[in-house]
Amino acid sequence: MKTLLLAFLAALCLGCSSASHDKPAPDEKQMQQSEKWENPTTDFKNFVKKYSSDPDFQKTHTSFPLKMTVNDMEDEAETTVSYVSKDEWTFTNICDSEILGEKVVVEINEKDYVVDVKGEESGISVSFIFKKIDNTWLLSEIVNSSM
Repeated sequence: MKTLLLAFLAALCLGCSSASHDKPAPDEKQMQQSEKWENPTTDFKNFVKKYSSDPDFQKTHTSFPLKMTVNDMEDEAETTVSYVSKDEWTFTNICDSEILGEKVVVEINEKDYVVDVKGEESGISVSFIFKKIDNTWLLSEIVNSSM
C-alpha cells in the first residue's frame, strides 16, 4: 500500500503535464499578465486557478525544496517525508477533475490557504498547503493521506 501511495504522489507531481522548459520566452503581454498575479489583493481562489494553469507561474510560486509528506493510513504512526527540488518538479494541474483515471473533487480553503483533492469513489486524499510570504502565496508542502 505504501508503494501505491508513493507512486500516486510521484505521478501527481512529476507526470501530470509536459515540462515548461520547451516553451518560448514569454512576451511582454505574458509578463504583464504574470505580474498582475503578484498583486497581494488577488484572492486565493484566483491565485490557485492561475497556479494550476501556468507552468512558469507555478514554478515561481513553489517553495523549493518542496516538502512532501505521505501519511500511511494503515499504520498511523508511519509517515514518510521527502523533498522535491526545483529541477525535479514538473507542472501539476492541482485543479484537474481527474487524477490517474479517478474522479476527484477539489476544495479550496481560502482561509487556511489549502487546496484539498479528494477522490469521489476512491481513497485519494491530497492536500496542497500554501503560505503567504512577501504578499504572495507559495506552495510549501504536499500531504498525501490517500488510502
